[in-house]
Amino acid sequence: MQNNYFEILDKSIRNNTSSKILICGNSGSGKSTLAKLISDYYHIPHIEIDHLFWLPGWKIRPKVEFNKLLDKELLNPSWIIDNAGVKLVSELSNQATL
Repeated sequence: MQNNYFEILDKSIRNNTSSKILICGNSGSGKSTLAKLISDYYHIPHIEIDHLFWLPGWKIRPKVEFNKLLDKELLNPSWIIDNAGVKLVSELSNQATL
Protein backbone atom coordinates (compact mmCIF):
# COMPACT_ATOMS: atom_id res chain seq x y z
CA MET A 1 0.00 0.00 0.00
CA GLN A 2 1.46 3.33 -1.05
CA ASN A 3 1.43 6.18 1.49
CA ASN A 4 -0.07 9.45 0.42
CA TYR A 5 2.30 11.99 1.97
CA PHE A 6 -0.15 14.86 1.53
CA GLU A 7 -2.81 12.98 3.50
CA ILE A 8 -0.31 12.37 6.29
CA LEU A 9 0.70 16.04 6.27
CA ASP A 10 -2.93 17.16 6.24
CA LYS A 11 -3.88 14.97 9.22
CA SER A 12 -0.83 16.06 11.15
CA ILE A 13 -1.47 19.78 10.62
CA ARG A 14 -5.19 19.53 11.35
CA ASN A 15 -4.60 17.51 14.54
CA ASN A 16 -2.09 19.96 16.05
CA THR A 17 -2.83 23.32 17.62
CA SER A 18 0.61 24.42 16.50
CA SER A 19 2.46 23.24 13.43
CA LYS A 20 6.10 24.18 13.02
CA ILE A 21 7.24 22.93 9.65
CA LEU A 22 10.84 22.91 8.46
CA ILE A 23 11.36 22.25 4.73
CA CYS A 24 14.89 21.31 3.68
CA GLY A 25 16.37 20.57 0.30
CA ASN A 26 18.81 21.56 -2.39
CA SER A 27 18.69 24.82 -4.31
CA GLY A 28 15.94 24.81 -6.91
CA SER A 29 14.18 21.78 -5.40
CA GLY A 30 10.90 23.63 -4.77
CA LYS A 31 11.20 24.31 -1.02
CA SER A 32 9.85 27.87 -1.24
CA THR A 33 7.05 26.85 -3.61
CA LEU A 34 5.96 24.04 -1.30
CA ALA A 35 6.19 26.30 1.77
CA LYS A 36 4.05 28.96 0.07
CA LEU A 37 1.42 26.40 -0.97
CA ILE A 38 1.18 24.95 2.55
CA SER A 39 1.19 28.44 4.07
CA ASP A 40 -1.63 29.67 1.84
CA TYR A 41 -3.75 26.53 2.26
CA TYR A 42 -3.47 26.22 6.06
CA HIS A 43 -2.97 29.93 6.87
CA ILE A 44 0.34 29.23 8.59
CA PRO A 45 2.93 32.03 8.50
CA HIS A 46 5.77 31.40 6.05
CA ILE A 47 9.11 32.62 7.39
CA GLU A 48 11.38 33.25 4.44
CA ILE A 49 14.92 33.00 5.73
CA ASP A 50 16.28 34.74 2.63
CA HIS A 51 14.18 37.82 3.41
CA LEU A 52 15.57 37.94 6.94
CA PHE A 53 19.17 37.17 5.96
CA TRP A 54 19.71 39.41 2.93
CA LEU A 55 19.61 43.19 2.80
CA PRO A 56 19.04 45.09 -0.47
CA GLY A 57 21.89 44.65 -2.92
CA TRP A 58 22.53 41.10 -1.65
CA LYS A 59 24.32 42.37 1.44
CA ILE A 60 24.31 40.07 4.44
CA ARG A 61 22.32 41.35 7.41
CA PRO A 62 24.39 41.56 10.63
CA LYS A 63 24.04 38.34 12.63
CA VAL A 64 22.64 40.05 15.75
CA GLU A 65 19.93 41.76 13.69
CA PHE A 66 19.14 38.53 11.80
CA ASN A 67 18.83 36.59 15.07
CA LYS A 68 16.45 39.21 16.53
CA LEU A 69 14.21 39.07 13.46
CA LEU A 70 14.20 35.28 13.42
CA ASP A 71 13.54 34.99 17.16
CA LYS A 72 10.54 37.32 16.77
CA GLU A 73 9.12 35.16 13.95
CA LEU A 74 9.66 31.96 15.94
CA LEU A 75 7.34 33.25 18.68
CA ASN A 76 4.38 32.41 16.42
CA PRO A 77 2.65 29.21 17.56
CA SER A 78 2.82 27.91 13.97
CA TRP A 79 5.26 28.56 11.14
CA ILE A 80 6.81 27.16 7.99
CA ILE A 81 10.50 27.75 7.29
CA ASP A 82 12.34 26.83 4.13
CA ASN A 83 15.81 27.43 2.78
CA ALA A 84 17.64 27.24 6.10
CA GLY A 85 21.39 26.67 6.10
CA VAL A 86 22.92 23.59 7.72
CA LYS A 87 23.64 25.32 11.05
CA LEU A 88 20.18 26.86 11.21
CA VAL A 89 18.50 23.56 10.29
CA SER A 90 20.14 21.81 13.24
CA GLU A 91 18.93 24.57 15.58
CA LEU A 92 15.39 24.72 14.16
CA SER A 93 14.87 20.96 13.93
CA ASN A 94 14.52 20.88 17.74
CA GLN A 95 11.52 23.24 17.50
CA ALA A 96 9.89 21.83 14.37
CA THR A 97 6.92 19.49 14.71
CA LEU A 98 6.99 18.39 11.05
